[in-house]
Amino acid sequence: SDVCSSDLMVLDGTKARINNDLEAFQLLDGFFKLSLDALRETGEDNKEITLVRIPLAGSTRERKDRGIVDRIDNENIWIKLSDQNAVMPFKIEEVTDRFIFQQVADKYGKSSAEYRIPMGLLALYRGFPDVAAEHFAVREAKGARPDTWLDLLNWYQENIGS
Repeated sequence: SDVCSSDLMVLDGTKARINNDLEAFQLLDGFFKLSLDALRETGEDNKEITLVRIPLAGSTRERKDRGIVDRIDNENIWIKLSDQNAVMPFKIEEVTDRFIFQQVADKYGKSSAEYRIPMGLLALYRGFPDVAAEHFAVREAKGARPDTWLDLLNWYQENIGS
């Protein structure tokens, strides 16, 4: 029966990890939607943005396009370009991560839970537990306890190592 109880403990731990991951992925999905909503609002306010796109293969320079967000659909951010009288589609997956993150930071603030928790999770999933810890520490300093994510960070450090 000892074998059974240790198997159950492993199973419980695995279930907890899966639930954490599912919650994290929902949070990251929400983060992306917040970013697109912030962009939509900027367009409604007629404020100009500089859309930053991933460099072409072999290039190190980011591509930047200035204009006003006209609309956003499932695949594209449509921008009325400032230097032309055209509305052009830009594929969402061509936009840089940093640009997406910045929309949330600009709208909610750099120390907000909306920004820090997803950024911490991304850092963790990309293998940067020290960066994740910094993001979570900012939330703790603000009086919030991101317990689930601190537990996930501890699990990562114990099982994957840093």
